[in-house]
Amino acid sequence: MAPTRIGVKCFATLAGLFLLACAKGNEPGSATEPQAVANGRKVNMVTVQPDSRSVILRSTHILLIRILTSEAGPWSNDANGNLVRQTRMTVRLEQILKGELDQPAGSPVRIEVRQFGRPGTRVYAVPGVWSDQPTAQGTQLVTFASSPSRNATSVLVEPDCKTVVPAESALADVRVALDAERDGLSLGDSLRLAEPSAPSLQNLFGEYLTAKYAGTLLGNAAEFSALLRFVENPDLSPVARTTLLDFATSEIGEARAPSPQALRALVNTLFHLVAMPEAQALHDNVIGVYLPAVLRWNGSHYSVGTAEVFPAPADRARAEATLNNYHGAASTEALKAWLRK
Repeated sequence: MAPTRIGVKCFATLAGLFLLACAKGNEPGSATEPQAVANGRKVNMVTVQPDSRSVILRSTHILLIRILTSEAGPWSNDANGNLVRQTRMTVRLEQILKGELDQPAGSPVRIEVRQFGRPGTRVYAVPGVWSDQPTAQGTQLVTFASSPSRNATSVLVEPDCKTVVPAESALADVRVALDAERDGLSLGDSLRLAEPSAPSLQNLFGEYLTAKYAGTLLGNAAEFSALLRFVENPDLSPVARTTLLDFATSEIGEARAPSPQALRALVNTLFHLVAMPEAQALHDNVIGVYLPAVLRWNGSHYSVGTAEVFPAPADRARAEATLNNYHGAASTEALKAWLRK
């Protein structure tokens, strides 16, 4: 059978419709962005949310790079008397985690960045996203940019590049958050996805969850419980635990009348953390900061009644035993008095 032939006019019409659809998918602010290949599979690219509190969501480009060569120029003083130098680097685009570039992954890119220094030994914040960043050969970094460009030479330098973070402090967070966002996962499913990466997570994953779910948790008991279970995960890194605990306590703190169930769950988690050796870094803050905030300490007593949290005498006895086993710097006297009421 002879192959079917498409007329020139019909072909032109189809081609025009295809180009129009592609153009709409690439319009700034379009709800659906084109598909891209990530880790060997096609995924819908994550929508950019310019006003988000999460750098993962507000960035147009997130790149994993490796420094191949680095040549720092001499220090000099700028017009304001600040120490500054130019550093020329060749970096390899290890992975394009978010956004699209003209250069494919694996490409070497030459860039020149400005780094500010300090004239003395006093430590203070200096301007410039590349200042204080390691630039030794082999260093892996994750860069976050907000840029209309598709050229890596623009995306990797200021003013388009907004943040540079060592890969060990960002990569696990970014990968889990982007996978959760691409697949439209719920909070509980996002946390399940994150479990294998719990020891490596830092603050960016918690920042992403806070930006996405702030103000919604107390209306969903199952999701709130899932967050608290994750906070109690003994494998979770101290930085990630603190970030997510801040999120949970802020949800309770900003609610005028949190449900007894949510309040009870959070206070129990706080006492569990005090009993966990893996949460040692948080013990003093749980006793001296988190519990007073959640139980509404007003300077002389706790506004939340003991029975609201520990209705059974056995529950109070376990909580008091936890305080007796705590040997940190924060005082437990007010909490013990509250438990005995």
